[in-house]
Formats: sequence, C-alpha cells, structure tokens
Amino acid sequence: MVELTTLLDKWTDELGHFGLRIAIALLLVVVGVALARRAARALERRLLLRRIDRLLADFIATALSTAGAIMVAIAALQLAGIPTSSFLAALGAAGLAIGLALKDSLAQLAAGVMLMVLRPFRAGEYVVAAGQEGTIESVHLFQTVLRAADNRMITLPNGSITAQPIVNVSRCPTRRVDLNLWVAPDTEVTRALDTLRGAIGGDRRILEQPAPVVLAGDLGERGLLLLVQIWARATDLGSVKSDLIGRIQLALEDSGVRLLGPSQPTVRWLAAARDADASERK
Repeated sequence: MVELTTLLDKWTDELGHFGLRIAIALLLVVVGVALARRAARALERRLLLRRIDRLLADFIATALSTAGAIMVAIAALQLAGIPTSSFLAALGAAGLAIGLALKDSLAQLAAGVMLMVLRPFRAGEYVVAAGQEGTIESVHLFQTVLRAADNRMITLPNGSITAQPIVNVSRCPTRRVDLNLWVAPDTEVTRALDTLRGAIGGDRRILEQPAPVVLAGDLGERGLLLLVQIWARATDLGSVKSDLIGRIQLALEDSGVRLLGPSQPTVRWLAAARDADASERK
C-alpha cells in the first residue's frame, strides 16, 4: 500500500511538472506566433513604404510569419520535453518531397520574385516578352498578364519571361523614329536632303533635342539611300511617324524625287543612265 502511494505521488509530481511544461509551451506558442505575425506586418509596412510591390511584400511577410511559427513550435516541443529530432527529420523529408514535386512551380515562383524585385516592367507599360507583346495588366508570383493591342488577355508563366530578353517599349519618355528611303541613284543629294529637312521642320511634336538627323547613307545598284532620324515623345510616336511619312512622300514628289519600292530594282535606272550617256557621246 505504501509503495502504491509512493508511486501515485511520483506520478502526480511528474504529471504536474509535465502539465506545467505543457502550459508554458502553449503560452510560448501563443506569444511567439503573435510576435511573429506582428513582426511580419511591420516588415510588410516597411516594404510598402519603400515602394516594393504589394504582392511581393505580402509574400515576404507571409514567409516570415510562417518561418517564425515553425521555429516557435519547435521551441515549444523542446520545452515540453518532446524529442524534436524525429520531427525535424520528417519535416525535412517532407520539404524535400514537396520541393521535388513542385520544382516547376517553385521555378515560376522564383521568377516572379525576380520580376518584382528587379521590376523590368510595371503595370500599364507596353512590353515585348516571351514572344508576346502588350500592355502589362498585372504581375503575380507565378504568372504575368498582358493585354494585347486587339484586347486579348495573354497569361505568361514568369519563368518564360525571365528566360528571354524583355523589351520595355514605354519605359523611356522619348523614342526615335528611323526611316530608310531609297531614291533613284541619279537624284541630286542636296535637293533631296533639303526637301526632307523641310518636311521635318513643320512638326512641333518632333523634339529639337536630340536634333533630327538627315543624311545620305549609301549609294549602290539599289539606288541612293537617305536616312531620317527624329525623336518624339513615346505617346506621340505612332501619329508622328505616320504623319511624317505622308509629308515626306508629298514633299519628295513635289520636288521631283521619286521613291523606290522593294519591287523597283534600280538596275533599270542605271541602264537608262548608261544609255543616255552613250547617246550623248554619239
């Protein structure tokens, strides 16, 4: 009877100590998780103040909160006297299995984080990426959504975007328009260049700096190549280029300079010039 009483007293003491450890461990979990969440929210606010993308800030805050909760849980198990070595081994094995199963998704996630950190484009900008082009609608952790010019919505995996060059068409406020004009090889160069400068000069949308460039680029069997380079605001680019082409065409026609198209080989012009020279010599 005495031995039973002693055994019960021992069990009671051990149960009391174990219960106390469990209570302290639970208190640690409650306080630790609350602190982890508060720290995550504070970090998210700091990131947003630094103009970090909201989605990326939320992802980082969630990852911090989750990591903090896991660390608190492990500490609570150790405090309660529960062995954590097997738990950590199982957690590592589960993480490895999940990583192998979701390696493609994790690659997309990593690409999404890179896009949000490096920010090669923002919402509202026009880009060419992964063989597609359009206006950026939204950037997510796994995919990016474009709106094409014909109003199609294109969803691109972030991995395919980061794997290829990205062309941001609208990031810079100004852009250059290049025109290559082929005219007959016997065209008077000075008159043609003056005509082009006159066609350019009347448009206020064409920027003065950098200054427009008009020059003769090449002379060969195809003809005389005239180069025109002007700068305009990115928002005016399409209309400026269209109007400029129309004015140049009319100005050259009025000055007697004929533009050559791809289907007009200038060998005929050269042959005609040689025949004219031969007849004059006779």
